[in-house]
Amino acid sequence: MNCEFSSTKGTVVGTYFRRNLLNPIDLVYFYKENITVRASYTNRLVCEGNMKNFTVTLNNLHESDIDIYYCIFGIRNNKVSDYSGQGTMLIVSEPNMEHCADVCANCKTVSYQDPVVIGVIVAAIVALSCALVLSLWRAKKICHREQPKRGRAPNSVYEDMNLLRTQSMAR
Repeated sequence: MNCEFSSTKGTVVGTYFRRNLLNPIDLVYFYKENITVRASYTNRLVCEGNMKNFTVTLNNLHESDIDIYYCIFGIRNNKVSDYSGQGTMLIVSEPNMEHCADVCANCKTVSYQDPVVIGVIVAAIVALSCALVLSLWRAKKICHREQPKRGRAPNSVYEDMNLLRTQSMAR
């Protein structure tokens, strides 16, 4: 990662190389000709250059190194103020997983032939099937409710309009 200050706003009095914007950790500090490296990074971090232009190389990367790294230049104009760069996002990924066999010698691989895995899969299928059947049964029950029977209102007269009755009355 490179840090370079090329402005004419003032003179650089010190430079920090930091990690993490929300909770900053100083990894390198330049002051005059002295370079101070954080103790936990002394064997993994190489820093070359001067306060205005330097390169930081981080070796032996781990997943815990994933973060945003940036530079802050202390500038003296009439007063001392900080000027920070945009930063660099460092992402660490494993290109292949062949070395995992050494690290995970006691690990067990999950197989679909394992009775426990088969039991979990079958239980999940049965549970989903039951949920589907119950939801369909409830939907059918709601849609096919019996309509209330219409009874005669109290004290009402019922007239039979059947043709057979009218013919029988005509005789």
